[in-house]
Amino acid sequence: MELATTDDGRAICDALRLRLADEAGLSAAVDALSRTAGHAERRRVAAAAATNPWSYAELRLHHILRAARIDGWVANRPIEVRGRRYWPDVRFKRRKLVLEFDGREFHDTSSAFISDRERLNEFAAGGFTVLRFGWEHLDCPDYVACLVTDALRRASPYE
Repeated sequence: MELATTDDGRAICDALRLRLADEAGLSAAVDALSRTAGHAERRRVAAAAATNPWSYAELRLHHILRAARIDGWVANRPIEVRGRRYWPDVRFKRRKLVLEFDGREFHDTSSAFISDRERLNEFAAGGFTVLRFGWEHLDCPDYVACLVTDALRRASPYE
């Protein structure tokens, strides 16, 4: 939480991904630092992190969704598809739509390539639409918001 005043939430996202922190812990940390310099910035970053981003890129994707007033989604929450449990970066609660962020750091190895294809195939076989984004897409928020909005209209209902 101390780093939030200088890193825009990167350390918090890492802590969430590694399950070293959760929303309750972030809230307690913000409260504990309430009388220190930078409190307003820490509170802002912690509020943004309440959506459970596991990377700074996911945090940016969440910002885009909120700015476009796209709601009804959760991040990094488990879902069962074809008998297997997955934690999609973003999934919609009422539609079979999943958003994935593929950063080169974690998705640029042979094993990650195969794993990503298997995951995409499982979602597709389960009736889900999957939109995949990279860093460059995050610099085009209108593109991301338009694509997600269109996909939401077409995605099957989630029951």
